This record gives sequence, C-alpha cells and structure tokens, in this order.
Amino acid sequence: MKIRTVLAGVLAAAALPLALPGSSIAAPAPTPEIRVTTAQGLEACPTAHLCLYEHEQYNASGPARI
Repeated sequence: MKIRTVLAGVLAAAALPLALPGSSIAAPAPTPEIRVTTAQGLEACPTAHLCLYEHEQYNASGPARI
C-alpha cells in the first residue's frame, strides 16, 4: 500500500510542470480562413494562397467556384 502512495506522488509531481503556466506546451495553430469566390483564370488566385478550382484548367470553361 505504501508503494502505491509513493508511486502516485511521484507521478503527480512529474506531471506538475506540464500544467504550469508558461510551460513548453504550444498553443493550437489558428484556423485558416476559407473563402469561396466565383472567378476564372490563374490570376484569380491571390499570391501565397492555395486555390482549388471547380473545373479543369483554372475554370477555363467560364467563371466557376474557386
């Protein structure tokens, strides 16, 4: 019984630094913004963005969702 009590105390002490403010646990990443627009052509995708076109060849058949 004494071994269990000591073991529980050691485990609790080991977990303590994880719960303290300023510890090395990183904050969750921000949620990316998702926008839907209707356009056509490669120039419709802003620089440094990932765009998914509804139709082939950058919506070559006409304006569609990006």
